[in-house]
Amino acid sequence: MAPGATIQKVAEELNFADQSSFGKFFKKHTGTTPKKFMNSI
Repeated sequence: MAPGATIQKVAEELNFADQSSFGKFFKKHTGTTPKKFMNSI
């Protein structure tokens, strides 16, 4: 994944149906949202 990739692009690359599905999966497994995670790094 390229630095600065959008959450939408990450979801597409990982073959999630949509950004919302990816967000729910990510939060379940990490305890934080993709946006908060990306802002923290």
